[in-house]
Amino acid sequence: MPWGYYAYVIGDDGHIASRIEVHCGSDEVAIRCAKQLVDGHAIELWQETRRVATFTPKSDNERSNPQSANHCAGRGHTSPRAQASARTGAK
Repeated sequence: MPWGYYAYVIGDDGHIASRIEVHCGSDEVAIRCAKQLVDGHAIELWQETRRVATFTPKSDNERSNPQSANHCAGRGHTSPRAQASARTGAK
């Protein structure tokens, strides 16, 4: 079963803020899972070196609960900069 998908969270500065492994068997399922991760930041979904999809942030009244995507996501890899921002509450 292929699962080599990565959802990259794009920070306000346009750089990768974190990476989440998305364990899915097809593009369609991976796209559904990645869409659920969009919450204030753009998401780029990749499989290996192939960009599968890009998602833009939703408006405040369209945001979903990020916990709903937990069944899709694997290990998250957060950059040191994003970790520091999370600790301090900075953006």
